[in-house]
Amino acid sequence: MAKSKRVSSITIDSPYADYSFYQCLYSRSRSFKFLESEGAVFMIEHLMARAPSLRKRPIDIVEFLVGAGEYEQFIRTEARFKIGKYVGIDAIGPPDPKTELLIGPVESTFPDWKADAVLAMFYSASSILGADGKPSPTALLEMAQNAHRNLKNDGGFILSFPARGESLSFREDEDNEDETEIAIPIYNGLRERFGLAPVEEAVIRYKSEERYERATGLSIEQIKDAAVVRSADDKVMGRITVKKPMYQQYLSESHFIWILREAGFREFMFFDINADDGTPTYERLPDVMTETEQYANHIVAIR
Repeated sequence: MAKSKRVSSITIDSPYADYSFYQCLYSRSRSFKFLESEGAVFMIEHLMARAPSLRKRPIDIVEFLVGAGEYEQFIRTEARFKIGKYVGIDAIGPPDPKTELLIGPVESTFPDWKADAVLAMFYSASSILGADGKPSPTALLEMAQNAHRNLKNDGGFILSFPARGESLSFREDEDNEDETEIAIPIYNGLRERFGLAPVEEAVIRYKSEERYERATGLSIEQIKDAAVVRSADDKVMGRITVKKPMYQQYLSESHFIWILREAGFREFMFFDINADDGTPTYERLPDVMTETEQYANHIVAIR
């Protein structure tokens, strides 16, 4: 524990601007990342089955909105095909990224080589921010255009989004005015800043105000009164002020396809990858839905 670095309070611009805080509230489970990584391998294998020429060379991968870069190791471990280069792109660089990282907007930043697969995982389709700091169809289109112009022929843009995501605009069975308490993961970066040992029990307590803007399609959560609390003695170790809300934009499959077509893609594969009942499932869906629950949460757009 580095007491000399302890702070009594921090102010962050938005949940996206501080990866340690974002991990606590929105990206906690590595098991979900493993599920997404296995799903990415599954979808790339379908892409390779469509174009067997892809099997003749290592697959070069670029990942948009890479965050801390936790997917690459999982993907390389699970893949039964050769992976060549792997580079992540994000506007904000986290401390100690786990993959090679380019810093810049995903609408325009790319390595100086073409990719076989471009990944936008973990609901990236709903959280790509525009110049105003909010998600929008225009921001998603610009990210998709960047993928399209930098993919090799027969390469695929893998896009993750919540199935029927508008239902996620509000938490179920929760009073927004009640205080929420969520455990801080072990070794999380907030611990050193607030004088906590790497593994002692600690939580963030906060209130949130949630709303949905019909005119923009934005789901908005403002974090308020956040405090870092040591569980052993209920001591407040410090406070966190979050200036801007967490924005998400939930679009339908048809919206995504329209945007991807505008970006230049003409062929698509649809997938359902989830562990809703505790068991991971990976399924390619038919192009025509005949059952009411065949909703996709991933699309592979093919160049």
